[in-house]
Amino acid sequence: MPVEAPIEEPDEETIFEDVVVVNPGRSGCWDYEIPLDVGEDLKGSLRETDGQTFNWMIMTQANFLAWVNGEDPDYVDAEEDVRAAAIHWKVPRRDRWFLVIDAYLKQYPRRVSVHLRQVWKPS
Repeated sequence: MPVEAPIEEPDEETIFEDVVVVNPGRSGCWDYEIPLDVGEDLKGSLRETDGQTFNWMIMTQANFLAWVNGEDPDYVDAEEDVRAAAIHWKVPRRDRWFLVIDAYLKQYPRRVSVHLRQVWKPS
């Protein structure tokens, strides 16, 4: 009987893991500069600890600053009014990229469990 080759699982490294407080309004957002280079993969999960909804976005630094200043940003990935989310995103080009979690138009702060990993396939 032939022996099957083991399935190679991707390697991963946790780059951020914590529960963060996200206050209402744009100025109360939580942001994290993603420390990855072009072509690298980010995977992760976000979950509001009390089951409340929140929004999240991945965008460039220029768009993040425009958003904080009240403009409508361009983002590469996002979801609105979720209680939990899975993230799988590949850095498309050289720039400063931010994950932003906000409670825009919400009345109360959110506590969001954030777990982010850099993932790569073994060579």
